[in-house]
Formats: sequence, C-alpha cells, structure tokens
Amino acid sequence: MKRRFGASLGRVGARVALPTIGVAVIAVGVGLAVGLPNHTSVVGWNVAWAGFDIALGIVIIATWLLARRGSIWAIASAGAMNAFQGVDIWFSLTMFYSLRERPGILVWAVVIQPLFAYFTWRFVLKRQPSPSPRP
Repeated sequence: MKRRFGASLGRVGARVALPTIGVAVIAVGVGLAVGLPNHTSVVGWNVAWAGFDIALGIVIIATWLLARRGSIWAIASAGAMNAFQGVDIWFSLTMFYSLRERPGILVWAVVIQPLFAYFTWRFVLKRQPSPSPRP
C-alpha cells in the first residue's frame, strides 16, 4: 500500500513542530524579558509579556509530551495552547503600532497559526487511545 506524502508529512511535522516551536517561544519570551524596555504606560509590562510567551512555550511542550504518552489530558492541553496562541496573536496585533511590523504578525495569524493548530490537533488526536467497546 502506498503511503501518501501528505499523511507522512503531517506525522513528521507535528512530531518536530511541537517541541521546536515550544522551545522557540520560550526563547522569544526570554528575549522579550531582556530586550523590551522596562516601562511604558504600565511598569513591569515587559515581564508580563515575556512571562506570557514563556508560559505558552511550556504549554506547547506539555501538550507534545502528553500526546506522546497518549494521555487524555493532551486534548485539554491542546485546547489551552490554542487559546494561549489566540490571545498572543491578539496582543501582538493590538500592541504594535507600526504598519511595518504588522504584516509579519498577520502572516503568523492567518497562515502559521492555523497550520500549527492543524498539526497539533492531528498529532494529539492520533495518539488518543481507542474507546473500549461497551459490553
């Protein structure tokens, strides 16, 4: 039986994408903690922004680990992860005032975010145990 390229790419993409993106998001969060100014209209806003991204990275990695183990908690973790990502995109779109910065964020929101959500759900759902037949 021939294997379809898309199906193979989906499995490999999710296995590689989740931990890689999780680590990258944590690195971005640390970069924000170091690189953002210490104050704007709210003191400590850089800590909140960086902390949110670090938490998102941790949830991404937790989702990946739970899915690899076939845990039923992977579905809840994936839902939380996608909610985190939606909030992160909203923050990014509303906080950047320069039009030069927004195209990249729009590409992330319209292209990369949906692909990431697709790979995540595919990865998580493929690893869920089959329901046992009822007697």
